[in-house]
Amino acid sequence: MKTRIFTLLLLLLLSLSVTACAIEDDTYYEDTIAFEEDAEFEDELDELDPIDEDYEEDLALEDPEPDAEAVDSAPESETETQDTASESASAGWGYSPISCAFDVPNNVECGILTVPENRSKADTPMIELAVAIIRADNPLPDPVIYLEGGPGGSAVLGLASDPENWLDYDFGRDLILFDQRGTGLSLPSLNCPEMEEVDFESESVNPERDAEIACRDRLLREGVDLTAYNTAENASDVDALRQALGYDQVNLYGISYGTRLGLAVMRDYPAGVRSVVLDSPFPPNADVIGTEALYQYARVQDLFNACATDDWCAESYGDIQSTYLQLIADLDATPAAVNGGEIFGDTIINVVYQILFAGEGIDLLPRMIYDIAVNDDFEAFFLAEEIAGGGEGASRLYQDDADGKDDSEGMYAAVMCHDEFVFGDIDAAEDVVTQMLPEELHAGMFYSGTVNQYDSCQLWEAGVAAPSEDAAVVSAIPTLILVGEFDPATPPEWAELTKETLSNGYLFELPGLGHSLTAELPCPVGMMTAFINNPNAAPDSSCIADLPEIQFVLPDEDLNEIYE
Repeated sequence: MKTRIFTLLLLLLLSLSVTACAIEDDTYYEDTIAFEEDAEFEDELDELDPIDEDYEEDLALEDPEPDAEAVDSAPESETETQDTASESASAGWGYSPISCAFDVPNNVECGILTVPENRSKADTPMIELAVAIIRADNPLPDPVIYLEGGPGGSAVLGLASDPENWLDYDFGRDLILFDQRGTGLSLPSLNCPEMEEVDFESESVNPERDAEIACRDRLLREGVDLTAYNTAENASDVDALRQALGYDQVNLYGISYGTRLGLAVMRDYPAGVRSVVLDSPFPPNADVIGTEALYQYARVQDLFNACATDDWCAESYGDIQSTYLQLIADLDATPAAVNGGEIFGDTIINVVYQILFAGEGIDLLPRMIYDIAVNDDFEAFFLAEEIAGGGEGASRLYQDDADGKDDSEGMYAAVMCHDEFVFGDIDAAEDVVTQMLPEELHAGMFYSGTVNQYDSCQLWEAGVAAPSEDAAVVSAIPTLILVGEFDPATPPEWAELTKETLSNGYLFELPGLGHSLTAELPCPVGMMTAFINNPNAAPDSSCIADLPEIQFVLPDEDLNEIYE
């Protein structure tokens, strides 16, 4: 019988455009299509073939337990990698190449990694993680695995939407992207359409919370084990991917939450890691409950200090920090009616946060604050809001706020509640934060962010992490740490905290920049590439001195000419 099944597997790999292993239903592509909101993606995904039901029944007879022997040798060729993957897949887990569900360059291979949902349970179901591999010409034997941020972001859909951006990286190695459990095209999806389509016209006292509960209840009805969607299981998935593809060691490259995942892999599976790049680090020993709002305000103060030390900015806008705080108090007392809507103090806090996060438009913020407070002029505000992408999501400091499956709200909640908000004392944090934070900022920086997320976690039934998820990661693995001066989400203080216990860590703070530095900027990308090529020494950082200084926008300057 096992010979017959293995033969079927080989035939299906040759004859079908998609192959999956140990699947409990045939809805992989149906679910992908059902939840995908982009029309272009829907058209392309609809062309994929369904999985054969007879084949599915045969696979159901396979042993769901992982192979006892892990693959620990680097592949000599792509064919050897696929052969190794097929052997592990026949045991109920592993990697299987499939046809990509979107247009990709010829050097991109898509696949599925099948892993247990909850490794602590013997009868756990298998889940599927979407994988995309950008093959390099004559690659070195240790690939780069990219770890997406969020929690909840989708690396594979990021590749689908902008493949050229990913092809610009030149590591001389294969670059492996995957959608972490619960995210993107992986199944089950913890995406929450309910939270993306909130009915604010309803009579509910809290329609956003109602939508969150509706998503949680649906996921539980569908049989999702919310306690299994966390950083420790994610880290096991990363090592399973390394083994399934047949690599001795890999290089990890994480951004934002991806850095926390990278640190967990360093802690739990150090033998499989050659080097690590942490862009905008979020270490497990960071006190989110107690410091999130304080560090957010510290970055705003850094902005105002930069203005105060700039002669033209200081002369033009005076004590901009006092103006900012008074503006928030005034708008909270009497919201501004503009263009058919209302602008509150929290709205200003949110836009300032998002601009600092993006690292673009920072030079505009003093002008924006001054124009609203003194001149009742909102032109700079609407420009800043456009730069910030609408100014949404200050309460979700690690999560992209785009709609659709590129942003899994359920995965965000499961991870943050399981790993972070189970630690710390919200009442003690409230006492400290409200004493240290200006009163005008209590609502917009603490209650709508930290406290709101803490309250949300009481709903999610995500379980409780092991104490290691609240402890510093101690490691000698070569690690490059990059952080932006104005990053309000993963602040420089957390980068310093990360570095303290990494004996071969190299930390660089980049002036004038915000969150996520290696997405496009040549200087940090070059430093990262050099470090991966030679992780036993600090990379050349001379390009940091050449980064442009902030040139604050002055009152008499035409905004249309500056931001064409």
